[in-house]
Amino acid sequence: MTNYELVFFYDLPANKQAAVSPIFFFNWEMPYDKSFTKKIELASIKEIQRRRFLGMKTALELFLMNNKQVLLNFPTMELRNDFAKKILRQRKIKCKNLRYYTSLDPKWILKKKLLTEDWINWKISNFEYIMQLNLLAGRSFNDLSQYPVFPWIFNSYNNDKVPEINAVN
Repeated sequence: MTNYELVFFYDLPANKQAAVSPIFFFNWEMPYDKSFTKKIELASIKEIQRRRFLGMKTALELFLMNNKQVLLNFPTMELRNDFAKKILRQRKIKCKNLRYYTSLDPKWILKKKLLTEDWINWKISNFEYIMQLNLLAGRSFNDLSQYPVFPWIFNSYNNDKVPEINAVN
């Protein structure tokens, strides 16, 4: 972390043309020195949430102002929490767009965001509400093992019999 941005490096062995990192999920730029780099301005971070990665509580997801997300995995939960605290300390100075809820606990965030009230009052759609619940539950498009889930929708409401899930319409 620099004064104004997060900088990520991923070095490739000389004989490799490309590598896949299980940590970062965005397009990398290849500089002349053959190392991957990605920069994220601190001012572009609007929200952070704790995540699991492969079942371990070691990841952190950054939500950016351009509606992109970055999933970071750390070796330990302690390192993840320390990194989150460093970003939160910058919120008034360099991360002015960062929403702060005094806690990263999903129950607390759900109350502060007033999601349920907005949904009840038709301020947000069913899709938006379910999507936000998925995100607060730790689900992410960046980890296939924690992909968001949606309810099964029936297309026939006149029938008293529940259709078979395996039936093809």
